[in-house]
Amino acid sequence: MNFLNSTGGLIYHIRAKRYTSLWSAHRSAVQSFLENWLIDSDEILLIGPSGGYSLPLSWLRSFKRIIAIEPDPLARMIFQSRTGLRPEYLKLKLDLENPDPVIQSFDRAVPILFCNILGQLPVKNEYLAIKNLNTLLEGRSYASYHDVLSGKGIQVRVPTQSNSKKKSVNELRAWIKPEDSLVTREKIELNQHQAYDWFQQAVTNTFEQKFTYWEWAITPSQTQLIEGVSYLQEGIKK
Repeated sequence: MNFLNSTGGLIYHIRAKRYTSLWSAHRSAVQSFLENWLIDSDEILLIGPSGGYSLPLSWLRSFKRIIAIEPDPLARMIFQSRTGLRPEYLKLKLDLENPDPVIQSFDRAVPILFCNILGQLPVKNEYLAIKNLNTLLEGRSYASYHDVLSGKGIQVRVPTQSNSKKKSVNELRAWIKPEDSLVTREKIELNQHQAYDWFQQAVTNTFEQKFTYWEWAITPSQTQLIEGVSYLQEGIKK
């Protein structure tokens, strides 16, 4: 693991501590997203929860058993310190191109939550990664929140009234506005993230993937547009 990676490791932990107040809107959005994912389960598998900075404690405490895959040992210590909870950590490598057979055959009754990890993992063969991801998610309830657009010198104006369908890149770009503050008077940058293409609208009988979007001001000058996607497997719903 690269402990100086800006998307994870030590720098991420420093940012989480430094920008606790700035991240409050993001934490509230994650809480709303998870509360609207109406899973009915005593167990949850968290993939890449880091120190649990964006995960609501009340939601985590609703599970009798929390299983997690988190390769960062510092993140595991911080998670326990912040939440008082001790997940059962699986010692598996996070590799979508060559996934461990244990994770691919994991109990389908246990919902999976990807905690802003998709798109952060290095992937060379995207087709293979998506194929393995689909195998992992088949026949189970799942959710993920992940970056789809990010940039400097921008703000995101997500409409308050928005349906739960996946938005096109052009629709998302229409929400991007220049930032007026003195802090970000620099060249505007806008990047599209890899995970945007990994979830497409899918319908199975009356159950479908639901999409929601929100802004995450990760630093005073850097903003990310987050896509949340959730799915309820038929017969596993409150």
